[in-house]
Amino acid sequence: MKIILKNIDYTYRYGDTAISNLSLNVDNNENVAILGFEKSGKTTLLKIIARLLVQSKGEVIINNKNYNDKTAKIENMQMVFSHGGFFKHKTFKGNISYGLSKQKFEKDKIKELLYHPFNSLCISSYPTLGFSFDNEEIVKLNMERIFHRKADILLIDNIFNLLNVENRFEIFLQYLDLFQNNLQTLIFATNSIDEAFMISNKVYYIEQGQIIDIITNEDCDKFTNSFKLLKSLNPFINEILLNYEDKNIIAAFNLSLENKNINCVELCEITNIQDFENKNNLFFCKNKKIVKTDYGFLKIEDINQIKKHSKIYVSNVAFYDYYSGLRINDTSELLNKFYDKMQIKS
Repeated sequence: MKIILKNIDYTYRYGDTAISNLSLNVDNNENVAILGFEKSGKTTLLKIIARLLVQSKGEVIINNKNYNDKTAKIENMQMVFSHGGFFKHKTFKGNISYGLSKQKFEKDKIKELLYHPFNSLCISSYPTLGFSFDNEEIVKLNMERIFHRKADILLIDNIFNLLNVENRFEIFLQYLDLFQNNLQTLIFATNSIDEAFMISNKVYYIEQGQIIDIITNEDCDKFTNSFKLLKSLNPFINEILLNYEDKNIIAAFNLSLENKNINCVELCEITNIQDFENKNNLFFCKNKKIVKTDYGFLKIEDINQIKKHSKIYVSNVAFYDYYSGLRINDTSELLNKFYDKMQIKS
């Protein structure tokens, strides 16, 4: 089922704006990832699509039908909340069977489905009562519901955030096939970059109720429209603080050994190769070697690359407002201020 959102706004009763002029197109049977950190608006967005909330402004169009009020119900849509939804007085098995019975499944069919789960490890949790579920069991319960129901539209709201950092990704991988092989329209909201890119090749980054970036795997090392996202994608990005027109500005930049484009500016010559062989200066990120220099972090392949290229260049400079984190347009004055600051450091 195709989903179209046009210029959606949502304002809470107490006046805070959760969604602002947001538009989104999701094709039939497409997998879409919504990446957002705390209070970015991703939960509100999913609730608007599910018609649990009614937008203050704009249009929600699903399968060519306009849904502009809460009374309009969408058939065959399933939403899984971040906190999980279950009956505390029912067992793990009882929670699954209750949902299947509400969908008018025959008793024999329910029995057959229960003993052919997506994750066979769930069977050991069948006798557990809801009030004693741990977070891992809540996630497994909701994944089994998804597996058995197979709604035309599936909305998942950061469900794996319930898990500890140590086992979150491992458990997520157990269910990856469930998402990748589905024949439904999927919108997967998460605060995990890794989860987002494994669900979809195109990730919508939402911040302050707006889609700030649309990124692909190929864009991970490029500069984005949000400094928060940039630091998440590339924690070793270089940054310095500038004051420009009475504003605090973050200048983000790359260091490189080769002058690959016209935007590269020579910074200095390498005088001491031993600095690059010092293990205390060496870091690793996504299978890349990162060397800490006097000017910031520099990616290298091996020490021979240092010997071949004797100069360090500054490239891909981008500027962000210190308080909002949003990218601002370059000006020649701002660039000159940045280069002056870099030379002062030398």
